[in-house]
Amino acid sequence: MKRYIVKKRWIPENSRLFMLKEGEDISIVRGKKSEWKGWLFCKAGDNSGWVPEEIINFTSTSQGKITEDYSSKELYVRVGEPVIEIKKMAGWLWCIQERTAEVGWLPLKILVEYEKVSDEAQFLLTKIVSRETPVMSKLRQLEERDAQKICRILKDGEVRRFLAELPNPYKLEDARQFIRFAGEWLKNKAAFHFAIANDENDELIGVIGIRIDEKRRDIGHIGFWLEKKHWNKGFTRKSISEMVEFSFHKLQLKFLRAEVFDSNFSTKRLLITSGFELIGISSKPLSNSIISEPVFLYEKKNDFKDICVSRETENQN
Repeated sequence: MKRYIVKKRWIPENSRLFMLKEGEDISIVRGKKSEWKGWLFCKAGDNSGWVPEEIINFTSTSQGKITEDYSSKELYVRVGEPVIEIKKMAGWLWCIQERTAEVGWLPLKILVEYEKVSDEAQFLLTKIVSRETPVMSKLRQLEERDAQKICRILKDGEVRRFLAELPNPYKLEDARQFIRFAGEWLKNKAAFHFAIANDENDELIGVIGIRIDEKRRDIGHIGFWLEKKHWNKGFTRKSISEMVEFSFHKLQLKFLRAEVFDSNFSTKRLLITSGFELIGISSKPLSNSIISEPVFLYEKKNDFKDICVSRETENQN
């Protein structure tokens, strides 16, 4: 996979989507010509649009079948934005927009290739868990009995890869110390850490927390990790949603922020789909024992403020 930088702004001319499923029958309209070589204007039922010729299996000169799922969606991008390649086709790039985590087409002529991307970014192509999917988890206070599970999970290199520096090897006493510290931070209202627990047996499967900014008490910094076998099942997304509500309603914070390593595409996607926005790149270099790379800054504003004010007004009336 490769990453590209946008050198010219692109605004889609047609917002109407033409979507096709693998194996779907289409009719080719031969009279229409495109400025882009390798694209044909096609019809399927009442819908129509441009389709790359290479994904059409022709059954005649004017009929064919689509060989893979297809969408005509184009991205709106600004100069300087990074996008990640999924595939190239007929002078266009089907890609992921890092700022929004959206997927769509961009013409290759407005892009400049500037680096390769780790295969770990492939997870972005997986199906995003529906917010309607029931997730059997809850947040609860950390307890002494969680130490062994925390120790076992944080010995997994893939789990700890994008975390801040941790003792290596990570021992049971390290987990116990973290739980003790979490209790002290909670009493001092300096940080609020919770276990992400399985609803069925109350067993810890991850941890999520908010650290209050030392300079501004209205800003919280969120962080989380989850046992690998529970990845991509919606547990983290649900926990982030619950922590957002806790931070804005209970703690009355104005902002939630997160720092994410550049190659941690999974967390970027989770934050974006949870309402966080990319606000910049950290000026301080961050690293751990595994990686050293730029850190992206994400922020979510307290959108509940106006709602709370309106409710107070209603109560006064």
